Amino acid sequence: MGGDDDEPAGSAEDLETTDEEDWDDFSDAEITIITESSSDEYIEWWETVGGRFEDVTGATIDFEFAGHGDGYRERMAELLQAGDPPEISHMPINEAAEYGDQGHLADHTEVVEYWQDYWSEDYEEQHRMQNQDDDDVYLPMHSNVPTLWYRSDVIDEPPETWEEEVAMAEEHDEGEGGTRGYTTMVAEGEWQNDIMGFSRVWSNGGQLCERDGDDLAVVMDEGDNLDAWIEVMEHEQELYQYSDENLDMGVDDMNMRIASEASYTSHWNGSYPKREAIQMDADFAADIRPTAPPTPDGDDLISWGNIQGQAAFEEAENTDAALEFLKFLAHPENAMGYYFADDLHQSPLMQGLTDTDEFDERLNEMPEEWAFPEDHNFDWLEYGQDLATEVEPPNIHAASIAADTVYAQAQRSILVDGEDPESAITEVADTVRDHIN
Repeated sequence: MGGDDDEPAGSAEDLETTDEEDWDDFSDAEITIITESSSDEYIEWWETVGGRFEDVTGATIDFEFAGHGDGYRERMAELLQAGDPPEISHMPINEAAEYGDQGHLADHTEVVEYWQDYWSEDYEEQHRMQNQDDDDVYLPMHSNVPTLWYRSDVIDEPPETWEEEVAMAEEHDEGEGGTRGYTTMVAEGEWQNDIMGFSRVWSNGGQLCERDGDDLAVVMDEGDNLDAWIEVMEHEQELYQYSDENLDMGVDDMNMRIASEASYTSHWNGSYPKREAIQMDADFAADIRPTAPPTPDGDDLISWGNIQGQAAFEEAENTDAALEFLKFLAHPENAMGYYFADDLHQSPLMQGLTDTDEFDERLNEMPEEWAFPEDHNFDWLEYGQDLATEVEPPNIHAASIAADTVYAQAQRSILVDGEDPESAITEVADTVRDHIN
């Protein structure tokens, strides 16, 4: 269904539209979809695509716009506990591992293969979630990988190694009361700490868990893994010298660090640091640029992928119709809006989709704070993994471990409380064991 050798998959001349395909008749089916975002643009996109699906299949779609974070999670869990799960819900890969293991999610293999066939490419292995029978249990759609944002009018070349990162922070640090060379976030309970933290750990060859046969073992406090974790925390200690204390700083404050001239750098998965500066009319807003997180030696990046998608529930009343809807989303006139409707600017996992003329046109039409096609994080999306896919078979406890922000626990103990790195890491390892035992 995708393009030929002379056209990128998904070129406007080459792809069929959804109304040209022979979709199944679901006139008696009612589909409930729990969505994450409730922005006006996102609501409009869902309702538009839902209307198209109703026109070609006869199904009825009801949307619940439950909101980010705990909003959609709580509503999804509430309906599941009541024995009336939605047909479809937003689903991060870590939660897909848990729900899939519990048997709540339908077999999405045909859906995943449909997307792969349509776009003439395969998903990266770590972007799929499969159960022990090798069945896909959800549809991965987008990723938001961690990004280092920096002032290019101050920092000539972004750091690629940890040594360069520390040197950059030292060179441009104006000290207490001035613009700092670095931003360290030390609040427990903020998942952004773990996103950057685990990216450092994995890039340094460390693991949280490993497989011992069929058993899942916590290894962060053992052997080479402990050494890798200690090296990461020692690097954090070096960088923290060039940062404000930032005790209990939230993600909103993190995104304001560059715009408010509190720091020359910050971390985020999307474009919020640049957006905030533009909205404040900062004269350096155009100079705020993204780059991949530095690694120990400038190579072997493995980042937190923050893989997200949609999942159909096995126990729902109209699962077959839900799976058909997920196939329907593969077509560009449906899929494209998913990646541009919301201000998160979600990055597609299907590279073929990003290679289309339509995608480029939409990207270039975005407001200035979102449009940076020349250095977008597409370049390092493929290196993203999550706690669930750190091991094979997947870690079915990944969602609860991630919610506990275990990296942030160790980081704060070391940077704020002055605890010895090995001691702090060992304590957190015991916390992780409590999740899996």
